Amino acid sequence: LVFMYARLALREEQDALAEFGEEYGNYRQRTPAFFPRFSDKYRLAAAILFIATIPAAIAFTSSPDRNITSNTALQSDAAASIDASDPRGAEMNQARVRVLALKSQAQGLADTGDPVLRRDLIRIHLDEVHRINAASTR
Repeated sequence: LVFMYARLALREEQDALAEFGEEYGNYRQRTPAFFPRFSDKYRLAAAILFIATIPAAIAFTSSPDRNITSNTALQSDAAASIDASDPRGAEMNQARVRVLALKSQAQGLADTGDPVLRRDLIRIHLDEVHRINAASTR
């Protein structure tokens, strides 16, 4: 991305120089392109600092969140605070129980050796998933 941006800046600079001529050339001499004008020592330090932060930023953005793993069930305070006496809360609790049952059923599908039984269980499983999905979109 940095390489592409630098190429774009150089191309735009050439276009501006062709269009505005000497006026842009004078402006270019007065104005720094990427880094502020410091003494050579500070300019080098700023460039090294900028370049050193790029791998750190890439590592930070590409590393997965260490607090949540794919095997961990997501818990939320909202799910724990659902009031079962509220009709909507009771409906959500029922849906949660059905989803947990479907999850255990799906895990059991892998253990089934009979292809006909597996097909029937998958069909039942998908029908229930569609029914729950249709009920939740109402």
